[in-house]
Amino acid sequence: MIIRAQPSPRQASVWFALVLALGVLTFLPTLRSPLMFDDYLHVAMIEGTYPAKRSPLDLYNFVSDADRAVLRDRGVIPWWSSPQLTIRFFRPLSSALMWADHKAFSNRASLLHLHGLVWWMLAVSAVRRLLRRVLSERVAMLAVTVFALGQWHATPLAWIANREAIVSLALGTFAFDAHVQWRERRTARAGLVAAFLFALALLSGEYALAFGGYVLAWELTRRSEPIVRRLGGLVPFVAAAVPYLVIRSYLGYGTRGTSFYSDPIHAPLVFLKTAPSRILTLFVDGWLSVDAHAWTEAQASWGFALAVTGLGVALLAVWSIVNSIDEVGRGVALAFFVGSVLALLPVLAVAPTPRLLGISAIGIGVVVALLLEHAWFRSDTKSSGLVGLVAMGFAFVHFIYGPTNAWLTCQQLRKTADSFAASALQLGNKIDDLPKADLVVVRGLGGMFFGPFSLDGIGTPVAHWRILSQTGHVLLLRKDARTIDVVLPTGRSLYPTGDANLFRSDAEAMNAGDELTAQGMRATVIDVAKSGGPSHVRFEFDRDLDDPALRFLSERFDGFHDVALPAAGFGMPLEPWAVAP
Repeated sequence: MIIRAQPSPRQASVWFALVLALGVLTFLPTLRSPLMFDDYLHVAMIEGTYPAKRSPLDLYNFVSDADRAVLRDRGVIPWWSSPQLTIRFFRPLSSALMWADHKAFSNRASLLHLHGLVWWMLAVSAVRRLLRRVLSERVAMLAVTVFALGQWHATPLAWIANREAIVSLALGTFAFDAHVQWRERRTARAGLVAAFLFALALLSGEYALAFGGYVLAWELTRRSEPIVRRLGGLVPFVAAAVPYLVIRSYLGYGTRGTSFYSDPIHAPLVFLKTAPSRILTLFVDGWLSVDAHAWTEAQASWGFALAVTGLGVALLAVWSIVNSIDEVGRGVALAFFVGSVLALLPVLAVAPTPRLLGISAIGIGVVVALLLEHAWFRSDTKSSGLVGLVAMGFAFVHFIYGPTNAWLTCQQLRKTADSFAASALQLGNKIDDLPKADLVVVRGLGGMFFGPFSLDGIGTPVAHWRILSQTGHVLLLRKDARTIDVVLPTGRSLYPTGDANLFRSDAEAMNAGDELTAQGMRATVIDVAKSGGPSHVRFEFDRDLDDPALRFLSERFDGFHDVALPAAGFGMPLEPWAVAP
């Protein structure tokens, strides 16, 4: 076997600089993106216009027992929200950074995005520092490239509120590097540094729990050491994670009453039910650099099975390589592979998407880099043609397709944010007295949770923001002066079900005859779809629908448009794609 010379430190530094530069170009579209999604909620919280008061350390507390009722009455959460709906995340460090950013930069989105890009650079630097400690220079270079340019960074960089994913990733990687150093030298100082950095990472976001997978894998693969010593190796992470989880639980953080999240503490059976499909989706997303969760039903029926089969064959080829290297190298490879899989477990509480893969991507990069090292930089007559084909496939996926996909994702997110911001401002400009406006969105798209805080771009909410349905085509029927029915075709639901159902768990299916009330309105379910969502709902208001203070809207792909209600006894269709006259 002939192994080509390792790159010099200077060559490695030049390569690292090029990776950072290419990463900046890949994620550059995010710097031009406006506020998006929960960013509007954070602005309202910081400006004091959110219906519930939030401290600088508690900006990720969206819905709690104390304010659920007022949020429903104001329309921040819709009428179909679960009576147990709770969405609270214990991220005080990321929250404080967010608060300081908004105070310092006055909601200038480009500067907020730039701050996120700095954390991305820190994360990439941390991964390089870690991998150079345990791998050859060339393998570390290749692995850092895979990690740095992946699509898993696109959403956290484009979506300011999701920056906690990158903050916890950067701090957690520095923590794991300190942990590895502590295991090598067994110095008390390194162990304390590791525990302290793990604590900071966890206070930035629960994503950092995923580093427990690497810590556990690192100890499992050190089979030459006594079991007691290996158990002792868990101490720095456990010393940080246990107090974090105890405090989080004591303060009532977590999620309930939502299918988008399946909290393993509050709903363990739901978590276990959704975990298999979610981990398989994330596995495919990470190794093939795709977003399998976004595939259409037709694509998923054959594409997902094909992807899983191909990935299985590829990993078998990788396994043959791992078995061919020396014992120390094999231990490191197994630790990062097993760690990348175990790192997926904590994020199974969320609907699968590439933005959850940043921590797992460290191990993915290591395994891919080892494969490329074996196929491209070693002369081994025993290597099979399959190994070469797999190497070429992974190189294309992670060096060409992945970065391209990341850039396109950033572009698409920017366009989505631009479109929504323009539509919201267009609507806001039509309203004379925004804080007193009473708006009824008969059918809306995806912008409901943050919609009432986006109409002037600075978080000023309307008095009431009522979303009657979140779907495509609906039929609106005027029953009388104060009553309208919203009807969908058979089998369709007025709101999303499954992982897209943020406001109600699918376990809380509705039945015909159910009544739900919010301030000034009562909703009665007339019929339900097989999915458990209502397909026909009657809405009774406490005042005449022709009252000029009420403004009825329909959200289309080209923005919000006024709806002139028909006379009693008549109806009208509403479409998401219709063009306003």
